Amino acid sequence: MADKIDKLIILILIIFLINLIIGCRKHEKWKEEVKFYDESIITVHYHYSENAGFIIRDVFSVGGGNRRYEIRFKYKGKDYLWKSKSRTFILNAYKNTLYTMIFDTETDRGKICFRFYKYKNKWIEIPAKEFPKEISIENMGLSEDDKYDLKGLNPDYYPFRRTLTAKLWLRLEKGIKYYEAPDVVDYDFLKEYKKKYILKKSREKQ
Repeated sequence: MADKIDKLIILILIIFLINLIIGCRKHEKWKEEVKFYDESIITVHYHYSENAGFIIRDVFSVGGGNRRYEIRFKYKGKDYLWKSKSRTFILNAYKNTLYTMIFDTETDRGKICFRFYKYKNKWIEIPAKEFPKEISIENMGLSEDDKYDLKGLNPDYYPFRRTLTAKLWLRLEKGIKYYEAPDVVDYDFLKEYKKKYILKKSREKQ
């Protein structure tokens, strides 16, 4: 009888510990500067959190997951807050309207996709066709490798043709979703897209 009580107490303690861990969250905060289409430099404050967890002997894990991203920034004297469960890859403004894009890995793991939003009194999701092609370039949370692969947006550079930006261009121009896109995007397509939309800013300055 005593053994059963001891086992029951241990079980209750384990359940309590698991619930405690799942209820706790670990947090990371950092900031970076992001350049907008109008040349303004925006300081973006990130707050990332997820459920705390632990791993037992590299085999069994408890907790973790439930990711949340918060992004705070100020643009033209106004404060903004953006929340998402997926990482944000683009934050920019075009013709006085703010836009953002996330790489949605949470909704359907089998159909990872791009999702697009704009600010109109609040953040609202929009179809891909409404997202300005002129700002379709990753500009947030880039690693040094990402920055190098995107430098110059050069279709002649093979690694660029495999970037999220290259596949985003396919999505916006041809409607090809990320999970349907080829591993390497066609050179001629990228060259034409860049000429048509990305170099537009340089032509407008002339």
